[in-house]
Amino acid sequence: MRLSIITIILISLAACAEPSKAQNTLPNQLAIAEENQSGTRVMQDWSLVNPTAVEMTERQTPDNPAFAGAELWRIGLPSAEPDLAAVTAFSLAGMVNPKLIAQTALNHDAIDVLDSHPDAKGHAVMVSGFIRGEPAHGIAISLYGSTDDSNRRTGVHAFMAPEEKFEALGGFSIVVAKWFHASASPSEDMKIEGSLPPQAATNRMAIFFNRWVEAYVIPIMGMTMQMQMQSIQQMSSWNNAMNACNGDPSCTVTQDGFGNWSANQR
Repeated sequence: MRLSIITIILISLAACAEPSKAQNTLPNQLAIAEENQSGTRVMQDWSLVNPTAVEMTERQTPDNPAFAGAELWRIGLPSAEPDLAAVTAFSLAGMVNPKLIAQTALNHDAIDVLDSHPDAKGHAVMVSGFIRGEPAHGIAISLYGSTDDSNRRTGVHAFMAPEEKFEALGGFSIVVAKWFHASASPSEDMKIEGSLPPQAATNRMAIFFNRWVEAYVIPIMGMTMQMQMQSIQQMSSWNNAMNACNGDPSCTVTQDGFGNWSANQR
């Protein structure tokens, strides 16, 4: 059964935004992600392309050549420091001289839902650097942890672009649309989110991480646990019914229409 995606509408922040360099030069392309046939979330008007680094497991770029140099990607690194891992990941992805300019620690309780290991942690980070010789920005969610203690890594989920294109595409909005099931409203001006000051952008992305855990992850986990409990109950009723028959060939085991079993002795 395919679970419906919970949509979280991005909140316009006109009062907080700085004037945008991308005011009249680039189109307003909404930050919306859709699932393809394989179940991968792909940004609308973006395409999956080949990774550019060994550590990169996914990469997408905009279809519109006006946004050349922009891309989102995911990289995993054997590092226990999410902020430092993010800087390394941007370098591996092709950003020249990336420097950390803002970070916000993610809520520990929200991370604990994903990974109960006490060392699990994460940051929302923003960096500056150069792409194709142009000043550029990058923003990412960087999470350290794994259910496998022997292979704990930091996963960096990122968007980067030359500054003007970073602003025009929506900055942190790309990350939250791709990985947190958020979606821009039809009238959204992406430059508003894209031109937020660095610290405001990482703060905002950390809030969306919390909302995603609350609105999407926890309900799915609850449904999964309910299904598991139901399966255990059904298996238990089968065993009880078989034990009640105790090998009697005239005894039959039937289902009640709700997945439970009962013995019928003649």
